Amino acid sequence: MNNLSKAVLGVAISAMATSAGAAIIKFEAAGGDGTAGMQAANDARNNFDNGTYNQVTETFDEPGEFVASNPVTTENGVDLDAYDSSNQQESWVVAQESFNTRVGTITNVREDGTADETDPATDKLMIENEDTGEFGRDANLDGQWLDSNDAEIVEWDIDDGNGGKFNALGFFLSDANDQGASLEITFADGLSKTLNLNEALGEPTNERLGDGNIAWITLYSDVFFDSATLTFDNGVNENDGWGIDDMTIARVPEPGTLALLGLGLAGLSLTRRRRS
Repeated sequence: MNNLSKAVLGVAISAMATSAGAAIIKFEAAGGDGTAGMQAANDARNNFDNGTYNQVTETFDEPGEFVASNPVTTENGVDLDAYDSSNQQESWVVAQESFNTRVGTITNVREDGTADETDPATDKLMIENEDTGEFGRDANLDGQWLDSNDAEIVEWDIDDGNGGKFNALGFFLSDANDQGASLEITFADGLSKTLNLNEALGEPTNERLGDGNIAWITLYSDVFFDSATLTFDNGVNENDGWGIDDMTIARVPEPGTLALLGLGLAGLSLTRRRRS
């Protein structure tokens, strides 16, 4: 066996061994504050787009997609399916406890424990736009986006609604990390992995980032998931709101598939050498 064949076979065996013991290939954030942060986030998004296929994306921009079916008026007279752009804290496009999207269901699991009268719908998530958005999120997120409304825990139950299987996800996250917030992915078999945003962005833990910071979050798994939960945990009474957009689920080649390809190449190389 020549050196090339040995190298290819070694990589294939290594990939197979790694696949057997691993579930998360990549779980990272790229971005930061200002122009440099936006550039890093956009570069990461482009890398995600170029490295995945069978993408399903929720942009929150489809006309009529998110309309409150039962408009609610709060005690101070604010209607939850309208907005008053003179006060962004009390402004939104649509407010609901849970939103069914093209990539799954997103739910306010535990509302903000420090809310005051300027935030009259603490148990709701909100669709926002440039007229209603706040804290610099409108500078980073195009069109409409989903806003956490300072919820302490938000869960994303990942599902495309068509029984599709995916092993990759990505999304823009803006203005997160006031208090070192974390993301935790949990698969149906109970396996979980946590990403601390401050650490991922190279910032001190629990140090507040600037308003309007932006990151692209990437996750690749070596197993397909047709159900998983992504939890945004801001801690208790931390009052850390954020916006999310371009939520995408997709597919990347499984390491096991790459390993088989490597073994095939090694076999072809051996056969060619013997014939020669």
